[in-house]
Amino acid sequence: MRSASSSGPDSVIRGHPRARRKRWEIDGCISAESAAVAIVLADDTVVGIAGWRPRGFPSGVTYEIGVGVLPEHRGQGVGTAAQKLLVDYLFGRTTANRIEALTNGGNLGEQKALERLGFCREGVMRGRSFQHGAYVDVLVYGLLRTEHRPGTP
Repeated sequence: MRSASSSGPDSVIRGHPRARRKRWEIDGCISAESAAVAIVLADDTVVGIAGWRPRGFPSGVTYEIGVGVLPEHRGQGVGTAAQKLLVDYLFGRTTANRIEALTNGGNLGEQKALERLGFCREGVMRGRSFQHGAYVDVLVYGLLRTEHRPGTP
């Protein structure tokens, strides 16, 4: 496990006001510690970001994924499609046995998207995050390689 003083690309930029730009300059946002790619529509409009990072032990057994879609593009299946591509990529090109995702308890759209992709809700971390002036629960979702259904959502 890396500490805040480690020398990896994530730690170099932690707290930096232009963290994403600096990370891009360091490694193009792709490293063994974490990776991120843009979510882009067919007309080259960037509508969000998708990321993944190894979790668990040994490295490469579990990946945590996450997506962020701009508000005006939510509810159109863009995030679900991005997550499906990411899941297919990770199971198809890595040694991952498990992919997990965390989401706030109030994010019903994300919960439905994960369940459509075959993720199982595994637990609740009560009061884990602070958002909009209140503590919120965070839900844990997981998908095992044996449960994965390749293809389009």
